[in-house]
Amino acid sequence: MIFLLLFDLQRLKMSSLYKEGMAYRRSSGMFLVRIVNNMPHVLLVRNRTTYDFMNFLNAWINDQQLHEEGYLESCFGRMTAYEKSIIASENFDIMWEYAFCSIEAKRNQNNRWHAKFNESKRFIESLWINQRDRMVSLCKNTSHGCTPLNLPRGKRNRVRNKLETHEEAAIREVQEETRISANDYVIIYNEGIRYDIYEDDGYGYDHTYIIAQLKDNVNVPMSKSNTSKEISGYRFYSLSEVEELSAIHPRLSLVAGWLRSYRPNPCLSRPVARKSNISWRFHK
Repeated sequence: MIFLLLFDLQRLKMSSLYKEGMAYRRSSGMFLVRIVNNMPHVLLVRNRTTYDFMNFLNAWINDQQLHEEGYLESCFGRMTAYEKSIIASENFDIMWEYAFCSIEAKRNQNNRWHAKFNESKRFIESLWINQRDRMVSLCKNTSHGCTPLNLPRGKRNRVRNKLETHEEAAIREVQEETRISANDYVIIYNEGIRYDIYEDDGYGYDHTYIIAQLKDNVNVPMSKSNTSKEISGYRFYSLSEVEELSAIHPRLSLVAGWLRSYRPNPCLSRPVARKSNISWRFHK
C-alpha cells in the first residue's frame, strides 16, 4: 500500500505536465546504474537512426507540417549526413532497408509492413516529383544532426491479449537492446519510478522508467554485435559525461539530475524480483 500511494502521488504530481487534447507516445524503460569507484554511471543506448529520418520514411508528416515554413528544414537539419545521402539517392528500397535492415515488406504481401512500405514509398516519390528543387536543397544545404542517445526504452507489447506492465516492458527492452538480462541487476523498488513527459514538434512524449542497479560481479561486454537492429551501441556513462552530452541531447539533462541524486544500493545479493507486488494501474 505504501508503494501504491507513493507511485500514485508521483503520477499526480506529474499530471500538470500533460497538455489537454494532445496524443502522447508512451514508452517504458529503465534507469540502470552501475557503480564504478563508488560513483554511479548510467546505461545509455545510441539509436542507429534519427527520429526525424524514421518519421520522414514512415510518412508521419501531415499536410500542414509539409507546407509549414521551416518544418522540413528543421527535420532534415536533425538527420545525419548519411541519412540525407540515402534520401538523395531517390532509391526508396535502400532507405527502407537501411531503416529496418530488411526489404521483406516489399516482397511479401502478407508482411504486416507491406501496406506501410507502399504508402511511404508513394509519399517520398511524390515529394521528389512535385518538389524536386526543395528536396535537393534539403539534402545538400541543411546542417547535420546525430543519432539520439537515450535510456533504454520502448513500447509495451501485448502478450496473450494482456498488456505488459512497465516493469516487464523495461526488462524486455534492456534485454533486446543490450543483452543485459534481468539476472544481472536488481530493481530498486524503494526508489520509486521516474517520468519524462514533454512536447516536441507537435507530439507529446510520456516515458516511464523503473530504477535498477547492476550487480557488482556482472561484466557487461560493450560490443556492437550484442545490440539490436535499432541500436548501434551502448555503454555506461559517468555524471560528467552525461552533463556534457546534454548540450547535444537536451533530454539528458533530466537524466543527469537523476544520476546526481542517486545513492548506491549495497543490497545486491538478493535475487532479482521478476514480478513485483507493485501495481502500475495508474498508467494506461
